[in-house]
Amino acid sequence: MSFDIFVECYSKGCGKSYPRRIVEDAFKAFIYGKEKARGGEYLLLSFGDGGKARVFLDDTQDTSGFMVNRPPASPEFWKAIIEIMKATDSVLWWPGSGCVITNPAVRDDLPKEMLAVMGEPTVTEDIDAVHDCIERG
Repeated sequence: MSFDIFVECYSKGCGKSYPRRIVEDAFKAFIYGKEKARGGEYLLLSFGDGGKARVFLDDTQDTSGFMVNRPPASPEFWKAIIEIMKATDSVLWWPGSGCVITNPAVRDDLPKEMLAVMGEPTVTEDIDAVHDCIERG
């Protein structure tokens, strides 16, 4: 079964762009290849503990977010996710319910519809707390 997570940036309820390079730099040490896809590409990631992931990014220099297919448990992966969230004031969310932010001020920029579906975001930079949120969601 496949599981996806999404990291997206908003300003006043609308998507807010940032340089795609932020995502590429955070995962740079773990990229072992790239795969073309409609409208973008997948960064293929591999971690020392055997974890693997595919990160979908748009075919643009700027992005408002990205999707990760089958996020691994690898601590390096989650450290990079937190780093990206902090650098871009993004929200991490997944299908079902629940979302995580690292900066409490980000909550006010999230779309009202997202909050209605996902509920109040958890504010944390702790990887274990993020895992707990996903497990509960």
